[in-house]
Amino acid sequence: NAFPEDTRTVLQFSLMFTDDYNALADGVFGRRTYEAFQAFQRRRGYYANGVLSERQLAALSAESLQIMEAMGIEARDDTRTGVSLLIPTRMLRPTGMTDRGVRWQSEDGSVELETLSVPVQETPYLDLFERLSVEKSTRRVTYKTINNRFFVVTGQNRGRRFYLRLQRGARATTGFSLAWEPELDAALKRVAVIMSNSLSVALPRVAPAEPERVPRVEPAAPPVAAWSAPKPS
Repeated sequence: NAFPEDTRTVLQFSLMFTDDYNALADGVFGRRTYEAFQAFQRRRGYYANGVLSERQLAALSAESLQIMEAMGIEARDDTRTGVSLLIPTRMLRPTGMTDRGVRWQSEDGSVELETLSVPVQETPYLDLFERLSVEKSTRRVTYKTINNRFFVVTGQNRGRRFYLRLQRGARATTGFSLAWEPELDAALKRVAVIMSNSLSVALPRVAPAEPERVPRVEPAAPPVAAWSAPKPS
């Protein structure tokens, strides 16, 4: 933790791009961050002590930047929903507006991203989480978690993986959904986590908490797994 907080956050994002880290980019170096440093060191043939030398830091930065350039990673602001996040623009392009936000798709349709804004008056935050956590014959939830700031739901719907993250606001619950074909797991699981950590929303302060209604959720799998949160019918 000798680095400034901003630098620590950048390093965590770098480890995400190199596929060595899939937890929160919060600027706090805990066990999972040091394990990620060790994974990077082992993969590059360095002594895996969890402490990166100047040379190793430079190697991490160069590798992550190369991957970012290959994906065409860009920070995009969606004025329709107030969402800002990192998007792989070489993979996805905007294809039009939806009732909830803006849709992005890959050229072959195998990957789909949608920004979302759901008014609280239409569906309250906790009700929306419960609705999007429902399993059906064609929809399986593999992970779900909620707190008073945001929730994540991941799983599989009609054969496609999905990853959904929505953040709580005073007037709307806002975020994104990402969906992809299973054969793209190797790249898209990583992208989903990066996008989730990059998400910010230009909204007023969050609505008052309702802790008595927040359900207890036991994760069924790690918080990595899918883009697009299909709306249960």
